[in-house]
Amino acid sequence: MAEQGRLSKSLKNARVAIFFMILTFLINFLSRKFFLDGLGPELMGMRTTLGTVLGMLALSELGIGLAVNTSLHKPLVNKDYTTINEIISLMGWLYRWVFTVITLGIIGLMFYLPTLFEGMTTPILYAYLTLGVSYVGTMLSYTVNYKSVILNVDQKGYKVSSIMSTAGIVKSLIQLAILRWVPDPYIYWIAMDLGMSLLGVYVLDYITRKEYPWLKVNLRGGREYLRRYPEIIRNTGQLFIHQLATFVMTNATPWFVFKYVGLTSVTFYDNYKNIIANVRSIYYSAFTNDGPATANLIAEGDRGKTYNFFWEMYALKQFISGVLMFGIFTFATPFVGVWLGEQYQASALTLALFCLISHLDLNRGTADSYIVGYRLFADVWAPFVEGGLMILFAILLGNTYGLNGLLIGTFLSQAGIHLLWRPYYLYTKGFERSPWLFFSNAPKFYLATISLIGLSQLALQQLDLKLDGYIPIFAHAAWTTLLFAIGLFACYYTMSEGFRKVSMRLYYFASSSLQGVRNKLKKS
Repeated sequence: MAEQGRLSKSLKNARVAIFFMILTFLINFLSRKFFLDGLGPELMGMRTTLGTVLGMLALSELGIGLAVNTSLHKPLVNKDYTTINEIISLMGWLYRWVFTVITLGIIGLMFYLPTLFEGMTTPILYAYLTLGVSYVGTMLSYTVNYKSVILNVDQKGYKVSSIMSTAGIVKSLIQLAILRWVPDPYIYWIAMDLGMSLLGVYVLDYITRKEYPWLKVNLRGGREYLRRYPEIIRNTGQLFIHQLATFVMTNATPWFVFKYVGLTSVTFYDNYKNIIANVRSIYYSAFTNDGPATANLIAEGDRGKTYNFFWEMYALKQFISGVLMFGIFTFATPFVGVWLGEQYQASALTLALFCLISHLDLNRGTADSYIVGYRLFADVWAPFVEGGLMILFAILLGNTYGLNGLLIGTFLSQAGIHLLWRPYYLYTKGFERSPWLFFSNAPKFYLATISLIGLSQLALQQLDLKLDGYIPIFAHAAWTTLLFAIGLFACYYTMSEGFRKVSMRLYYFASSSLQGVRNKLKKS
């Protein structure tokens, strides 16, 4: 019963997340030109710059949210409401200090704004208003909405997604109307940002109080709770190091591309990165509930079920990411040719390296979810080793082999940590089993996927498909990807017990859900 409930919540979270992600993407894609034309590139650039600076200030959160999140699963399973109240109260108390640090950073930034935007022709008042509205949103998230963490832990994240995404979509539509009919629109635009932030905060807080009437926060007891739950501070420190290293590596890659390859390759990099980023967003939306579901399962204490579920999710993610990589490798380059021009198309080797890195990134989430669920954050050296390897390979390979060398270096640095170390760490410290069980089983998924993609490319070369427009590209992508998915499904189903189990689980759940719909229709 608990398993079905977990699956039902996971699928509901996935449906809501995917729906709003696609809808938000379409609205942002369509409105981007109107925003640029209505506000001008200078104002949009100012907003982007301030967003980057505020993102850096957000590092002061230190990983408190995730540390608290992982500490709530067991008391929630045990319905230990006293412990939940104390941990969330501790979160609120810690966030007061975080908010103080961010406030000081904002005050310092206000003095620096005239220098930061020196030469901007639009009034500097707009920069101050933008910063002020962003500050209000940050203030509310750290002083009011932090309590909604319980929704994500309880696998009700779809309620957060639906509220915040709906607010964002409504805001974009109203702002489009403002650009169309209001002269000098930015003041009204920024007022809309503020109004929707306030409304979203109020609605989310109302939902949290309605769902959990027993949730009572006592910020005055924060210092006592800090002594009572020291593991939260320990985990926070470890998580901060992981987050800081990830932030540095994410922002360093484009710089290395520019330094060793040049601006032209930065454009190649960005074009394909944006395509893959959108595909990755859909994928992550489908597994938006993976972390809470895994932590919930670990908290129940059935180690056999927990281990078996790992291989079910590992096989399922390998299958979905394999299908996505086939689609990207086959159709991304013709799409770029139609979208931007043939001069922006990358070589087959470059695209293959992009796909390898993305495939690794999509599949690391299974082990990462379990590592978070077991609260295994002590390997603070790992992100620094990964970053060091990336820099070393960038210097050795980037200068010699250009963009392909940088991509090879990125893959090798990530593979060393996420294909080797993280599974080893999980098996020895989390599952307490021999890591050989993983390393003897995992390669077959990669071998099957890569082999089938290679055979598919040979077959498609014989067909000589005409991919000279959007409609031919999407039409051929639909039927070829479907055939590839069927072939890969057959391979996985034959060789993986975990894939057979998760396939049957999804089949029975879909059948029962369909039968429930039929029964409702008959009654009506």
